[in-house]
Amino acid sequence: MMKKAVFTVIAFLLVVSTYLPSAVSAKTALGEELQAVIDMGIMQGNENGDYMPKKNVTRGEFATFISRALKLPAGTGSFKDVASGSKLAPGIYAASKAGIVTGYTDGRFGPNDTISREQMAVMIGRALNYKNVEQTTEPISFSDSSQLPSSVKKAVMVNVHYKIINGIPNSDGTFRFEPKSNATREQAAAVIYRMLNAVSGQYQLATVQNGELKLTGKSYKTFTDAKIAMNDASDVMLVNGQVFKVTSGIAVPTGMAIVYSEDMKSQITYVTDQAELKYVDADENKVKIEIAGKTGYVKHDSVKLVPSQMKKDESYYEVSGGQLYHHFYKPLSGAKDTAIVGKAPSFMASGAKYYSQDGYTYMDASGTVAGKGYQYFDVLPLRTATNYTAEELNQYVSQVKPDSPLANLGEEFKKAEQKYRVNALFMLSHAIIESDYGTSRIAVDKHNIFGIGAHDENPYEHASYYDSFEDCIDQYASMINADYINPTSTYALGAILGNKARGLNVQYSGDVYWGEKIAGVMYSIDAALGKKDFGQYQVAESVTDFINVRKSPNTELAAQFTYHYRGAPFVILDEIQESDGIWYKTLSDSIDYTTAYIRSDNTKLLPIIK
Repeated sequence: MMKKAVFTVIAFLLVVSTYLPSAVSAKTALGEELQAVIDMGIMQGNENGDYMPKKNVTRGEFATFISRALKLPAGTGSFKDVASGSKLAPGIYAASKAGIVTGYTDGRFGPNDTISREQMAVMIGRALNYKNVEQTTEPISFSDSSQLPSSVKKAVMVNVHYKIINGIPNSDGTFRFEPKSNATREQAAAVIYRMLNAVSGQYQLATVQNGELKLTGKSYKTFTDAKIAMNDASDVMLVNGQVFKVTSGIAVPTGMAIVYSEDMKSQITYVTDQAELKYVDADENKVKIEIAGKTGYVKHDSVKLVPSQMKKDESYYEVSGGQLYHHFYKPLSGAKDTAIVGKAPSFMASGAKYYSQDGYTYMDASGTVAGKGYQYFDVLPLRTATNYTAEELNQYVSQVKPDSPLANLGEEFKKAEQKYRVNALFMLSHAIIESDYGTSRIAVDKHNIFGIGAHDENPYEHASYYDSFEDCIDQYASMINADYINPTSTYALGAILGNKARGLNVQYSGDVYWGEKIAGVMYSIDAALGKKDFGQYQVAESVTDFINVRKSPNTELAAQFTYHYRGAPFVILDEIQESDGIWYKTLSDSIDYTTAYIRSDNTKLLPIIK
C-alpha cells in the first residue's frame, strides 16, 4: 500500500472549577500531561467531573493556570473589566505583576476572550523569562510561519527550543502552527506542563526497575548534563515524561516516521506499523536507528523509545516443517501475526528462535550470527517473467479461495507482464496480500486490488478508483515499471521486493516487511504449482557505488544507465568472455531496452537459501 506520512503531534490544554476527580474523564492525545496538571492542582474539572479538554481557553483562565503553576505572588491592578473581587482576578493580577500578561491598549484585559495559540506562546515565553530560563531560540519551519507577527516570532522560537510547542501535522509530513486559532484546554495544560519542565530542568533521569520506570528526582537544564549523568545501563532520560534517550532498546513509530539522513533533510525511507527499529543513540534533535542494516535518523516525536529492560516481546523467525516463518510483534499494541517467509535455511534448527534486521543475517538467541542467506523471491529482479501460465495462476487462486475475483484475472496479469515487463507472479501475490484475494472493501467497491492511493489517514476515501480489475492491473504494472523499476525514476532502488535498504520496499510501503511478505506468497504459490520458478536464475549484485550498465559488452559504447548505489541486483542470463574480462548479460531495468551488459568484476553472486 502506498502511504503518506501522517503524524499525531502534541499541542496544548485547560479548565477552572471546584470539583477535582482523580482521573481524566476523556482520553486525549495529551491525556498524560492533562492528568499531571490536574494532579498538581493547576487545573480542575466542572461539577460533573468533566475536564472539557476540547473547550477553548480564555485569557483569564490561562493567566490563572500560569499563576497557579508558578505559584506567583499576589498582585494588584486596575484592568477596566477585571473587578478585584472576581473569581479570576487573583490569577490575572499575579500574572500581570510578574510581567507575564498585559492588557489591551484601551485598558481592558479581556478575561473572557478566547486565547489564541500565538498569545499563549507569548505568555509562556514571558513566564520562562520571569523564571530566568535562558531565552534560547530554535529555528522554526512551520508551513504557516509567514503568518507570525515579528513581535511573536521570538517567543515561538523559544517555545520550540524547549519543546513546549511542536506544531500541528500536515498530510505531507510538515507542520503548521495556526497562530490565530483558539487554544483548547488540553493544549493549554500541555504547554504549562512542559513549561514547568523547562523551568525545573527539562531533562529528567529515571531508572528501569522491575520493568517499570522510576524517577530518580534528578533533572537537568541541558541535554549534555543529563547525558553525562547517565552512568548505568538502566538509566533513562525523559523529556515531558517521554523517554528521550536510553542505553539500549528499540525505537517504535507511533504513526508514520520519516527516516532521514544525518542532516535531517534528505528522506531515506519511511516506516509505519509499529516497526521495531534498532536504537543506536539519541541527541537533542534526533534518534539514530538502524533499519535493514542501514543507519538512519528519525525525529523524537515520531517514535517511542523502549528500553531493552522494558521490552515485553519481539518479532522472531522460526523453522517448522522445513519452512521459515516470521512471527511479527507490535510493541505498542501487543498484536501478533505470522507469515511464511520461504525455505528454511540449513543453519537453523527447528523450534529455535532467530532474529534478523535485513532478512539476510540471522542471529540466534545469544546474539551470535547463525548464518546468512537471501530468500530467492525476495531478491528476484521483477523484470523476470514467471513460468506459470494464466490458467495455472487462476488454478491456484481457485483452490485457495474459490470465490475470489482474482481467480479469473490470470490472463490480465500475464498481459501486463508482457506489456510492461513486470513479473506476473509478483503482481498476483501483491494483490492477494493487499486485497485479501480481491474481497476487501476497497477491492470490491473500487476495483483496487493493490491499495493504490490508500493513505494511512483514511485508506478507503483516498484509495484510487478503477473502472475494472483489468484497468487496475494495467495501471499498477505501468506504475511499477515507470516509477519503481525504471532506474532513472525517483523511487528506483533496485528492481526487487527487497527491504528498507533496497528494492521496492524502500519507498512503496511503510511496512518494514512488505517485500518479505509478498515474497513469501510467491514462494507458497510456486511450491503449490510445482516449483517452476524457484532458482531459475542466478542473482548477482554490484559491489561498487557506481556501475555502468551497457548496451553491449564494450566500455567504449555509451551506457544505458548507471546504478549509483552499492548492491544493485540483477539476473545473469549469460556469461560473455571479452578481451577485458567476463561480462554478464542481464535483463535491463530501463524502459527502453530489454537486455543489458555488466562487467563481472564489479559484481558478486548473492547467496540464496536453497
